[in-house]
Amino acid sequence: MIRDLNIGFIGGCLITQGNITRENRFLYVLKNRIEKEINCRPVFHYSGYSDFYQLNYAYSKIRKNSKPDILILRIQTQPFLIMSKLLIRELNEYNKPKISLNPLLTGQRNIFKSKGIDPPEFCKRAKKPRLMKYNLMLGKLFRLDITASRIVLNAIFELYLTCLRNDIHLFLLGISPHPMILQGNNICRQFNTFMIKSIEEFGLDYIDTFDEMNFETYFQKDILYLSESGHEKMGELLYDGMYDYLNSYFNQDGFEG
Repeated sequence: MIRDLNIGFIGGCLITQGNITRENRFLYVLKNRIEKEINCRPVFHYSGYSDFYQLNYAYSKIRKNSKPDILILRIQTQPFLIMSKLLIRELNEYNKPKISLNPLLTGQRNIFKSKGIDPPEFCKRAKKPRLMKYNLMLGKLFRLDITASRIVLNAIFELYLTCLRNDIHLFLLGISPHPMILQGNNICRQFNTFMIKSIEEFGLDYIDTFDEMNFETYFQKDILYLSESGHEKMGELLYDGMYDYLNSYFNQDGFEG
């Protein structure tokens, strides 16, 4: 008997990346490997987030459809880097963008979930990478990258507690490199190291992809999105990181893996 495996996935636009065919996206690579080698039928349920305060809300949207056996959280680069900048773009009362100081400087951490900070339509492309570089450098002077790292860790821990209460196994798909700006990439690397060390204390499954996903091989020419080979590589890394748990999970339940 082939059993369904409900997998919740919380992430961003990679799962719907328009210039990669559906069958070649990384979750389908994962699906094919699980079907072939674990002998179960993965059923995916998706939800997204634009900032890390939304993680439990994103989970609740998945839970409305089905209780997942496994939850995968992809740690997105963009929401993390937004919190690491000195200056951010915010929507004013007329729904127009304006430049403001990062509210984390004054301890206003919850403002990111209600004020329209750096809405997606203003974040699709870093048209002025030099300005972003200096923005991140200034943010680092005020240790905003460290503050952002701690906020992300706390948000993930809250999601982890939700998973524990609901008997759901949580996998963390680590942050990717930032291919456009060296300063952004360095901050992401430091964050990745911070997460690996912090996650060890809780025994969470953290799938580190940072050094595996090099720019030349796995990103498209505009280096904003993964290439087809990048999706394949990420799917393989995700499967490898989940294999031991999946194999144990089905053997425990009396199913052949």
